[in-house]
Amino acid sequence: RSERFDLVVDFHAILKSGVLARLSGAPRRVSYARPFAREGAHWFASERARLSPSKQSRFDRNEALLRFLGSDAPLPARPLEVPAPALERMSALLGAEPAPVVIHPGTSDATPYKRFPAAGYAAVARALAADGVRCLVSSGPAASDREMASAVLAAAGGSARPAPATPTL
Repeated sequence: RSERFDLVVDFHAILKSGVLARLSGAPRRVSYARPFAREGAHWFASERARLSPSKQSRFDRNEALLRFLGSDAPLPARPLEVPAPALERMSALLGAEPAPVVIHPGTSDATPYKRFPAAGYAAVARALAADGVRCLVSSGPAASDREMASAVLAAAGGSARPAPATPTL
């Protein structure tokens, strides 16, 4: 409030971000209409962007909110660029087989309650392997991510293998 903001743009559109937007005191609070706004967040927005179709990527949804605000700035077609040497390295590590399914069982250390159980991921890996689909298990830098990935690999009983390391990701 002390900053006296004119505008808050709420890309999250959940209860917490909606309440914080309202508490900011900004007269203009722009977010999404339902179904993209969840948990009643739309009630805290002074302007709500109605988007169509109802299923779209986060990138498309965020771009639509910028367009709703009147921005015509060009946006990159691919927001994440992978350098050619990294693609070549990964292609060499993965081989010529069809692309694998990558299972990433981690989440932030602050939200362990969001984790699907290792046994559940392992069951998915076994089912995919039974259909001839290769599975890799990745992990983030947190120790709990590495522990979870190890638990999934152990429970998968050979139906999945560790994903190649991506230290710069």
